[in-house]
Amino acid sequence: MGTNKVQGSFDADAAYRRVVSTDVGELKNYSVREQQQVLSLMFEKFDPRKVFSPEDSPQLDRAMSLVQMDEPSYSREEFADAAAQALSEMGLDLKVQRDKLVQGMPNVQMTGSAPPPDRPGSSPAEAVAYSNRIAQLLKPAVGENKLVDVIPTAGVNRPKDEPGSPLLGQNVELRGVVKLVVGQEGFTVKEPDAGSGEQGRSIFVRVDRPDQIPPAGSAVRLSGQVEEQVAASDARTLQTQIHLPDTGKPKVLNEPLRTALGPSLRSDMPSPLKGTAVRLDDAKVVDVQPQGFRVAQGDRSMFVYTAGRDLPLRGDVLSLVGIVEEYVPRSGGEPQTQLYRAATLSRDSVTQKPPIAASIADIRDPTKGARLEDKYVLTGRRAVVTATNEKEPRGFWAQSPGSQPEGSASAIFVNVAKHEPLPQIGAELKSVKGVVVNVGATADPAATSTQLIAARYELTGKTVADKDLPKPVSIASADAITDALEGRRVVLGKPGQGLEVVQSEQHDAVHVILPGSTDMAAQTDRGAVLQGTAEGGIAKIALPRTTAACDPNGRPLPVVQAGDRFTGPIEGVVRRDSYTGRLMVQPTRSEVEVEPGDLKPDHARLTAQNSAVTVANINTRNLNLKSSRHVGQIARLIADNAAAPNVVTLQEIQDDSGYADNGVVTSEKTLDALVAQIEKAGGPRYKYVVRDPEDNQEGGAPGGNIRNAVLYDPRVMELDAASVHRIDDADGAFDDSRKPLVARLKHKGTGQTLNFNVVHFTSRRGAGHVWRRVGQAQATMRDVAKNRQANPDDINVVLGDFNTYAKSPTATCMRDNGLVHAMEYTPPAERGQGQSYIHEGEAASLDQVFVDAGLKNAKVEYEILSGNTDVVRRFNDKAGRYESVNPPSDHGMPIMRIGFAKP
Repeated sequence: MGTNKVQGSFDADAAYRRVVSTDVGELKNYSVREQQQVLSLMFEKFDPRKVFSPEDSPQLDRAMSLVQMDEPSYSREEFADAAAQALSEMGLDLKVQRDKLVQGMPNVQMTGSAPPPDRPGSSPAEAVAYSNRIAQLLKPAVGENKLVDVIPTAGVNRPKDEPGSPLLGQNVELRGVVKLVVGQEGFTVKEPDAGSGEQGRSIFVRVDRPDQIPPAGSAVRLSGQVEEQVAASDARTLQTQIHLPDTGKPKVLNEPLRTALGPSLRSDMPSPLKGTAVRLDDAKVVDVQPQGFRVAQGDRSMFVYTAGRDLPLRGDVLSLVGIVEEYVPRSGGEPQTQLYRAATLSRDSVTQKPPIAASIADIRDPTKGARLEDKYVLTGRRAVVTATNEKEPRGFWAQSPGSQPEGSASAIFVNVAKHEPLPQIGAELKSVKGVVVNVGATADPAATSTQLIAARYELTGKTVADKDLPKPVSIASADAITDALEGRRVVLGKPGQGLEVVQSEQHDAVHVILPGSTDMAAQTDRGAVLQGTAEGGIAKIALPRTTAACDPNGRPLPVVQAGDRFTGPIEGVVRRDSYTGRLMVQPTRSEVEVEPGDLKPDHARLTAQNSAVTVANINTRNLNLKSSRHVGQIARLIADNAAAPNVVTLQEIQDDSGYADNGVVTSEKTLDALVAQIEKAGGPRYKYVVRDPEDNQEGGAPGGNIRNAVLYDPRVMELDAASVHRIDDADGAFDDSRKPLVARLKHKGTGQTLNFNVVHFTSRRGAGHVWRRVGQAQATMRDVAKNRQANPDDINVVLGDFNTYAKSPTATCMRDNGLVHAMEYTPPAERGQGQSYIHEGEAASLDQVFVDAGLKNAKVEYEILSGNTDVVRRFNDKAGRYESVNPPSDHGMPIMRIGFAKP
């Protein structure tokens, strides 16, 4: 993502430096558009995409959306709050990271007693003068070729029309660690103390001869000239780099440690070599994937991450070098050890054989393709680029030209390394060389996508006009999208027919259903498709929302939500989702108009009564003090939408320092702020019950320390303080997981006591999660049994985020132990659809309320509010259009009302 250009007299770079050297609150001094420029610089100069995975960090996508928003409808204060929330949710403590963020002020070791440079003023002229002052201060050191301890990255990937580095044209001597070898072009060097990941500053070193390249992981010292060239990733920017002279060669200070793939490098256990550069010899390649490969020595193996560069073939025997790193698989589970950013030193390789000539149809043919898997192929027959994708997996779709039978597989996805440019849509391919790999989805390894990886391509120089691209296949229903169509151009809907939106996941995907489809039989009253009602389990088509790399006009899909309708057809290419394995359509045209629906936030039907207790539950989605906006949203949800229930149970309350991993575990300040905001929004002055977790021992984001809590209205309810405890089962059911919070509350009007068990069972990710939740349910019911024995007149309630459905084995455990779902007390005609969570367009309930069976003197009523989870847009009167909003939670709110007979 390039830097937003400075508009008018606003100096974004100077403003950025002020923000990171003081406080993010400084953003409030600027207009929203100026704030976007500052936030954009934060992303460019400390790129969190290299630290946090978008799949694992939705906060990152939310933060990036602030930068990419065309016309923000926020006020200055709201935008600043949103930016602060987004940055803090990514774990960026600006004060801690200040030295790494202020890259516009190079920190160099200088001889003499030169004073530190002053921070530049707000005008462009002063910024240029500041750069000149930096150059003057550095000149004596650079002229003598002195050592630069911190690599000078000022001006890296800068827009062409902005001032460059003050070191341009100067000779510098620097030291660092070789992070990545880029083919025969050169290598990147990072600061010696920057750790094993992507954090820390680095710079590319260009060489004239391959023998100038040292092995990855080496500590080196080198001398060269600072230069600039057009960045491969964005022709509008210039990349600052260092050029080694033809006679120059880095001095290797420390060789990587030679080691075997023994116990210290086992991929299923922590390694004492974490962060160390190591060399592996005689490592046999046993599997190849787009981002790297797996090597084995005897019966031991580990993954080697290369970011798609220098990929071998299965069967190759390598000598390689890399840095030992731990990572958590996307599917969850224990951390794995891998070699990070590894480079190959030598290869006894089957890739020395000439590539096998094969057409796209040969590669995609089930019989022929099986023989080509893991082979190096050359497809020399003419094909056309139909779409591109800048995000992971990065690459393009190629399709054979002309009309093709609808059942034929005539298209393929071509993975391209990050440093390689992507071709334009319509470009005619002369040839593509690459390795044929069947890439399995993370959640469903059997759902594979045949791709070419480690690919190199040549173009004919011709471009096919839009009208001459391969004719798209018309799709009439979701089940018409088959494996054979993967990669091919398709069109959804017909002129005059609309596509109904059943969910928009804000930053990930829009889900639609086709008119006249037999899949449309079961939808919620808010538009989502009920889970499991469609044959095959899914009743809609997913459209990845970001289409800027595909749409020739560079526009994403419009902001839509459930109930809206696209008024015309949508063109795209069929792709397989890398996580779920489901087929989806990547749009390549987004000019279609939208007919808005009327979906609005909903409000509770079950309100407070004198002889009843109203109870609501909400997963607050990592609530923390860093975002007053988010705290206010949850407060209004409770006070207004839920009509201020007598008792509110909460999940995902973070500690008072938010995502900062600093040992803080308390949450009183956060809950005090929430209570104050609820009162401000018209609700009661709640009291709360909470017990702190152990630091980083109970799941959730590192440093966040999420926990459950209970709010209660002291005018109506009275707490039995002695009853408050957390369930910590001796059998280890809650190891590394949130522990249930238990509290007994008495209704003052009737004297009836309710015993609340507030749960947040283990995540749906990872192996064995189903039976892990069953074990947690059993431990919870043992605690309920103890209370039944001690307090037989209590009404026992188990509620919260179960991370599973109302008919799951976990729910069965509840029913087998004398509880019923609150919905079962409600007459069928009044139950509604009881859905609290929408995932991939399908609605189900992950949030449950279970209550004692056989209540004689109580009337139980139940409903679920959407919690605004599906309201993702609002109309901007000033701009005259709809714009996206961030829902307060991704969970709905179950609400139960228990009415007691008068004593």
